[in-house]
Amino acid sequence: MDKTSYGIGLTFFRVFICFIIIKNMCFYLPMADMLFGSHAIFPMQSYMQLMHGYGLGAFIYPFHLPYAPQLCVMLTLVAATCYMLAIGGRWMGLAVFALIMLLKIRNGFVLDGSDNVIQVSLPLLILADNLRHFRFFEIDRPDKPNLMTVIASVAGVALMIQIAFVYFFTSLAKLQGDLWLNGTAVYYTMRVRDFMATPFNITLTESHYFVVLSTYFTLLWEMSFPFLVWFRQTKFYILFFGVLLHLGIWVFMRIDNFSWVMMSSYFIFVTDEEYRSFYQFTMKRSAIVYIDGWCANCRRFAAFVNKLNVINLVHVRDIRSLNGSEEELKGVDYTMATMRMATVAGDKVVYGFSSIMEIVKRLPLLWLLLPIMYILKAVRVGDAVYGELAIKRQIIPIHCSESCSDKIDK
Repeated sequence: MDKTSYGIGLTFFRVFICFIIIKNMCFYLPMADMLFGSHAIFPMQSYMQLMHGYGLGAFIYPFHLPYAPQLCVMLTLVAATCYMLAIGGRWMGLAVFALIMLLKIRNGFVLDGSDNVIQVSLPLLILADNLRHFRFFEIDRPDKPNLMTVIASVAGVALMIQIAFVYFFTSLAKLQGDLWLNGTAVYYTMRVRDFMATPFNITLTESHYFVVLSTYFTLLWEMSFPFLVWFRQTKFYILFFGVLLHLGIWVFMRIDNFSWVMMSSYFIFVTDEEYRSFYQFTMKRSAIVYIDGWCANCRRFAAFVNKLNVINLVHVRDIRSLNGSEEELKGVDYTMATMRMATVAGDKVVYGFSSIMEIVKRLPLLWLLLPIMYILKAVRVGDAVYGELAIKRQIIPIHCSESCSDKIDK
């Protein structure tokens, strides 16, 4: 395992960026005509002049036609969804980049700071090694490094440098402002009516200590980020304070997309080995999952889990190949496990929907599903749906010339 690999962090960054693009497209869709149509605030003639000016006259999209704006937004939404799931690989990422650039040229007034970060990050992200995890189709990976793997490594480092540059030049710009130098900038930014998200903004800014300390903390942190984020001894401190800063911006100033894009970029500064070490320390123990190898749906589920098992804390076994051996089953009820998938997590054994929840807890790429799963568990819908699916599954006895567990791993 390459200890300097950043595939997990790049995957997180890809998923979060695509999620934000999808969110934006869902917001744009009902207003597509008003934002991008023939009567949008940015004139159609100006859009065509820009396209010709960029040498892209052959790629002019007919936004003036009926339903053309809606189609463009829908295509962007679909492309972002596919790229989030690594469907289409780098070509799909290129399609996402082309579509969001087209929307930017048509009407740049709808964009904010997060869109700018996404646009400058996507080309490097597309080249980087971000497709190794959270994918639903296998990809061919060379046994030895080739030109593309070298380009991917360079692109990953370049992406990190680019994020560091964002904070470096932002801090330089702040140093030229009197409000940042005299320690009062936070007072005015938190009281801007268009961005004041909570009534606590006024209360907090009435404190002289809060205003001065938060202003200089922001300035000092942004100046430190480009230099301290590269060393393991200081990296996690600088990233932790960055999360606190952007969460504060999100809560008190309603700048949601930018805060989440910047926080998601922090994932790429953490190596795959560091992710595994941290998660193994957090979870303490891995989980052993017993599936029914005679069930085709169970085998497909096991293959899906193995693709997302980036932390290697889920170990899938075929209970049929164990023949009910108590020593190998670790307290699992053999008959129960053949009917409802069993998971051994630490000292407890769970079945059915609870088993799936234990698996998802150990798959970071699926953590967004956990709140929904807890709700389904609380109202007992999850267990009911799982029970219904378990009853209707097809059981076909098979005999493997090699280990059935090996077949599951493949």
